Amino acid sequence: MTVILTNCWSESDREAIRDQMDRILKSGPFQQSRRRQRFLEYIVDETLAGRSERLKGYNIAIVVFDRTDTFDSNINPIVRAEAARLRDRLREYYDGDGQGDPIRISLPKGTYIPHIEFRQAATADASPEVRNVASQYQSPDLPETPAAIVNDQASPACARSERGVRRQIVVPALVLAALLAIAAAGAFYVRQPLAFWAPLIGDAGGLLLPENPAIAVLPFDDMSATGDQQYLADGITEELITGLAKFPEFMVMARNSTLAYKDKPTDIRQVGKHLNVRYVVDGTIQRSDQNVRVTAQLTDASTGRQLWADRYDREVTGIFAIRDDITRSVAGVLGGLQGKVGKAEAARLSAKNPNSFTAYDYVMKGWYELYKYERGPNMAARGLFEQAKRIDPSYSRAYTGLGWTYAQDIYSQWTDDFDKTVKLALENASTAVRLDPNDYSAHWILGWASLYSGEHEKALASYLRARNLNPNDAELLAEMGGLLIFVGQPKQAIDQVKEAIRLNPNHEPWYTCFLGWAYENAGMPREAIETLEPVIDEPPIKDQLWYLPTLAAAYAEVGRMDDAHKIVKGILSLEPEFSIADVASRNPYKTKELVDRYMNALRLAGLPE
Repeated sequence: MTVILTNCWSESDREAIRDQMDRILKSGPFQQSRRRQRFLEYIVDETLAGRSERLKGYNIAIVVFDRTDTFDSNINPIVRAEAARLRDRLREYYDGDGQGDPIRISLPKGTYIPHIEFRQAATADASPEVRNVASQYQSPDLPETPAAIVNDQASPACARSERGVRRQIVVPALVLAALLAIAAAGAFYVRQPLAFWAPLIGDAGGLLLPENPAIAVLPFDDMSATGDQQYLADGITEELITGLAKFPEFMVMARNSTLAYKDKPTDIRQVGKHLNVRYVVDGTIQRSDQNVRVTAQLTDASTGRQLWADRYDREVTGIFAIRDDITRSVAGVLGGLQGKVGKAEAARLSAKNPNSFTAYDYVMKGWYELYKYERGPNMAARGLFEQAKRIDPSYSRAYTGLGWTYAQDIYSQWTDDFDKTVKLALENASTAVRLDPNDYSAHWILGWASLYSGEHEKALASYLRARNLNPNDAELLAEMGGLLIFVGQPKQAIDQVKEAIRLNPNHEPWYTCFLGWAYENAGMPREAIETLEPVIDEPPIKDQLWYLPTLAAAYAEVGRMDDAHKIVKGILSLEPEFSIADVASRNPYKTKELVDRYMNALRLAGLPE
């Protein structure tokens, strides 16, 4: 393929691209959303004008979505959410009406710069080869993704302008494995490698990898010009080991096991073999003036393939605060319900023969099915967790998983017997805590089950215990926001969900929904509207039904009655029997006053009783 730099397009090339954009804008996937049309027009026009470096989240929010100059992408995900929808709609168009179009426009993950591909010669003076437009720019508010090198042979029209230019890169979409929740078996240990692996030596003298993920954190390197920041690099290494240790799904090598690799070039695959670990984390620190940059990456030691990488830029206001902030952020990305290691484990297990599954494998597959959020897979997950329990009746995580399958039945209204389902969730959660009182995930599901059993104080105590055991799980922090709302602490919920978003900037949309919900319950309807609007489809879809009433209430509270009635109409089109009584029955607020406040807001919006 030939790379064509943006300043090498002929005018006929640009005209052909604009014609293609017009075809897309008039198609079914785009006709219903002017916002989506403006987004595509802006990023294509800026690219054609040679201004692709301007395509940052902040600029898009202001120009396309009319946000003010106080816009913060870490709190308001409107650009990321709309980029995901734009990406899906472009794919939908080219899977349908656009299959035979000569030019393909797409939006790769990790950038707001469109990828434009001439699938056949669009103009007389264009190269007959397939041509791609890409950029070396990476949007700073999106995660970096692995890069693929593209042939740098220049087309005749651009040969002179490309002379001396480094090869451009196309940033492809990162293909992630299915989401896993709590991928784990048993307790977590930090041990010496030989002492830990000795019981696993086989007849041939080889060492076997453990069932659950084993990780080594190599000493971070000081790349500062003065070379005097090694103390900070060492502190980050040590704190990251401690932070990962809070996730029971990991086995992490003790720091003295990896010190041998300090200040030495390393082959990650050799490290994996020597320490018998499946994953390796390494990184660097670089300080200049009043700024510090930390990079970190996760590598599959068996293949040498990089699974994740990111960088963290901070102002030097307090060394210990920086160290704690960065280590929590990295641990939050790697571990937890949507962690990078969990996703890698899902991919690994997909190739394993089910006939050789252990209890750990069944739990892993159970989480994979559970997080499809569908009724059939939820039942399949329950069966897998039951199988794990039969193999190992003392396996706490099997009972934790079972508890969440019953929780999902409640959330999605897949049960005709609410009380029985909550009781089953509570029984499994209690067993999980009894079997492993130091597993934060067991206390988490116990907190949820206690909440829906009407035991608010016990629920709060369990959630707090879970958070104390592992303050680095962003999903726990965000989901606990719901508990705080139900017990009348919405402002604390706002702070906690914001903390979860900070720990996991590439979070699922429901984090944003919880934040909007907390704002509305805290008497901040304008903030709720600004938070929720970006994640609502036009028209709304079934999956958004649970937070549409909150947006309707917020609209009513600020006097935007037409918008409130529009949302109510959308709710009733999705579920004609939906009512205020239905909402009240689903939400376990602690007091009647809390219930009445929310119900009155829904009445004002026009929802039927």
